[in-house]
Amino acid sequence: MLTSQNACFGPFTLDTRSGELRKHGIRIRLRDQSQQILLMLLERPGDVVLRSDIRLKLWPEQTLVEFDQSINSAVRGLRTALSDSAESPVYVETMPKRGYRFLGQVEWTGERVTEPHAPEAELGPGENSAVALAGHGEAGWREALPAMETPAVSPAARMKLRWPAAGALLIVGVATGAWSIFSASPGPEQRVVPVTTYAGSEMQPSFSPDGKQIAFSWDGENGENRDIYVKLVGEATSLRLTTDPADDVFPVWEPGGTRIAFSRKGSHGGIYTVSVLGGSEQLLSDLAAGSQKSWSPDGKWLAVCLLKGSVALLPTGGGEPRRLETLKSCADDTLGQTIGGNVVNFSPSGRQLAYVQCSANISCDVYVQDLSPDYSPQGAARRVTNQSMPMMSLAWDRQGKSLIYNGSISSWATPYLWRAPADGRGTPQRLDIAGPFADAPSVSPVGDRLVFQRSLLDIDIWLYRTSAGATEPLIVSTLTDHQPQFSPDGTRIAFVSNRGGEATEIWAALADGSKPVQMTHNLGRHVSGPRWSPDGRSIAFSVLGKDRHWDVYSMDADGGRPRRLTPEASDERESSWSRDGKWIYLTSNRTGRREIWRMAAGGGSQEQVTHGGGNNAFEAVDGTTLFYASNTAQTLLAQPVSGGPGRKVLDEIAPWAYCPVEDGIYYLGGYQDFLGGTGHKVQALLKFFEFSTGTSRILTTIDGAAGLGLSVSPDRSTILFSKSATSGADLMMIENFR
Repeated sequence: MLTSQNACFGPFTLDTRSGELRKHGIRIRLRDQSQQILLMLLERPGDVVLRSDIRLKLWPEQTLVEFDQSINSAVRGLRTALSDSAESPVYVETMPKRGYRFLGQVEWTGERVTEPHAPEAELGPGENSAVALAGHGEAGWREALPAMETPAVSPAARMKLRWPAAGALLIVGVATGAWSIFSASPGPEQRVVPVTTYAGSEMQPSFSPDGKQIAFSWDGENGENRDIYVKLVGEATSLRLTTDPADDVFPVWEPGGTRIAFSRKGSHGGIYTVSVLGGSEQLLSDLAAGSQKSWSPDGKWLAVCLLKGSVALLPTGGGEPRRLETLKSCADDTLGQTIGGNVVNFSPSGRQLAYVQCSANISCDVYVQDLSPDYSPQGAARRVTNQSMPMMSLAWDRQGKSLIYNGSISSWATPYLWRAPADGRGTPQRLDIAGPFADAPSVSPVGDRLVFQRSLLDIDIWLYRTSAGATEPLIVSTLTDHQPQFSPDGTRIAFVSNRGGEATEIWAALADGSKPVQMTHNLGRHVSGPRWSPDGRSIAFSVLGKDRHWDVYSMDADGGRPRRLTPEASDERESSWSRDGKWIYLTSNRTGRREIWRMAAGGGSQEQVTHGGGNNAFEAVDGTTLFYASNTAQTLLAQPVSGGPGRKVLDEIAPWAYCPVEDGIYYLGGYQDFLGGTGHKVQALLKFFEFSTGTSRILTTIDGAAGLGLSVSPDRSTILFSKSATSGADLMMIENFR
């Protein structure tokens, strides 16, 4: 066992022994010189660290190097790692002609770092570690392995399985008191350790019945295709079970421990099973159910969520599915506005079925349905939570007394894991020890462990300079910044961020990204889509209120009390101004589908503009044409402002990322899911569509998830867009979970 000292500040932890920097427990790459400067600053918070001291620390005497340039480069690298900026420093402040000063609070903690349960195996390509599978034994596994493919994880992509014990997490101490309602005795201290740290996204973990192995979905080192893998807890390598070109997702272990069920997307999609040793797959059902599913304890049924809010039990031995008509557990996304749901899970005894029920507007809660011995519903389902927030996953604890799920009280900005008593009589507690962006919990049937996925997502606002053809970050923080919009005179930028806390708010900064100011405060659960009026005096935006409905608001651009413009019981959002400033366009679902409407800029009665569906509208510069996104495809449509049928303008366009100008449209094309949910390599193309030729040309390729917002400066020298600085997911595990 080794003793090290950690320096903790904000969401960051620096292990002074190894030099590793972590953010929310996730390792951040940092060059050696940048790491040494950080350590010097942390040792003297508030004091000026002179450049001459940095020079002596980093380079011995008689070293030949351009010291000033090298120090500047190392500090820039440090600020990039901390998502900090020289203009608006949070951590590292420049003291002109002197040096640098650390601004934050530093807490030094001593940590005991233990070796993992099993040392990391240094395996060459094609080598496999011996794994004992439930029901097969070690010999059976060894015999099966030579015929199977095990991905060789490169040393650069593999992180050593040595982890500071929860020192890098947000609020470790909170967990001690929070669990008193679930645990009679404190027991050993809970800690979080990594399970996988591969390149790409490892997602949707599922414990084996003996608690020794984990099945999961991984898109591989190159992010090209998602397949099902299994690994032993504590082992470095994984065994690949599926190889189909389509994405294989949401694995779940059969109670007998011999097979794994999963969902396959694509033209041959459906629900399949595969042996835990690999080999041929069996189609269980061609029903579309690409979400979390659950085996009954006897292995005879598989509970799944189908489309349009339906729940069904699939007989694993063959036959027709049995629909549970009284359970409305899956999200019905006919309006394209629901985030959450599609989650169902048998209790350990099989006498209860937990599920997530959602309405539109990302408003979900956990319910529990009692079941008879033949799995028929008994009585009415009971509501376990009353949080009305997006929820994407759900698990029972080992005793069947509580439910663990993920959710975010402010839209989907910062999801955490939560825990609630299954009888609905207690208050849900947030699992702060798991940190933010936690999802897909799975509790081991044996032992005290919970595995989950932690998404690696940091969304910032970037700019593209049309003259230089280069992109660079502009507005950054440790959380999310997106939906940028230039003011009409180009001097300010309005954007959406949760940098002030968990809730998203409207912020405004100068055009160079400096001096950000929060403009809204606790208007509702979520705010979205700031749009400047043509005279620059007002900003319209959308708010998801506590009544679970969207409304359009307007506020003075210099601040002041926002005004609600849409009192209807339906949802009104995605506002924009007419070019003369007399009208505000908006998306409304009052007819049963999303359509474009408009109202006077000060509010009042509204009139319908489109009649074939549409959302996110902008007027052309000349005010004669209205552009809007299709409800059913990534297509941009157009129609006369005075009315008339819509016509297709562009395909493969991000609906929230286009901007009409005098002679064309700037937009993001080649678009994939903004959050990288498909599991493939995420990339977007910044393009310009020219009206005169009817053709598009590529301006630049954007590596990373992009799509929430695009704005062009009045002189067209700068284009703003949102981009994920970090993406992917790793599997993490809470040990001593009770």
